[in-house]
Amino acid sequence: MEFSSDTQESNFSLELFDFLCKVIGSEKDVRSRRIFFKVLDHALQYSPKWRVVTSGSKSEGLDLPGSDLDIMYVNYVDTVYNTQSEIPSCLPYGLFLDLENTPPGYVNIKLNLNNRNGKQPTHIYSEKHIISNEHYKQLIQQMNIKNTSGDMLRIYSELHGPCSSTIRGSYDLLSTYKCQSWPIIAAEWITRSRNCQWPQQN
Repeated sequence: MEFSSDTQESNFSLELFDFLCKVIGSEKDVRSRRIFFKVLDHALQYSPKWRVVTSGSKSEGLDLPGSDLDIMYVNYVDTVYNTQSEIPSCLPYGLFLDLENTPPGYVNIKLNLNNRNGKQPTHIYSEKHIISNEHYKQLIQQMNIKNTSGDMLRIYSELHGPCSSTIRGSYDLLSTYKCQSWPIIAAEWITRSRNCQWPQQN
């Protein structure tokens, strides 16, 4: 007995769905995990200076084997502006995107002091007033491993790319900023041509 191609495709889709339910979980499981991490985001708001946002496959409800949990700390004290000229003059200092000598898709965040006698930021900068990435990763480590000796800190976590990660890779902790407007470095993303289009609605 032969089956039409539509029937075979339908059977394959059902088999794939059953397989994914066994690996990932049912629709109810995925929804429950998403709600859990949404609640967790609110529970972790222990400081008005930082907003904690869980992201990645786990927070999307996909509890896949070997996947880690990505946790972003959004700085709520400072805002990054696209250009130096956008920084309000009433602020003692401001941060802006510096595209000089950066690879495609990357930027430096640079400090601009409007009032050198006013309030100073507590971040660590290079000689050119560019934010130190290493300092921020270490800051995130210290926020999550309080009252821990320096030796234990090195054992428990490591610096991995832009993140501070646990030594077993269970968590990736990332410090981020909120940009005042859509970053100019990502302007092309909105209008760039794409090989794939949205599927037809039929």
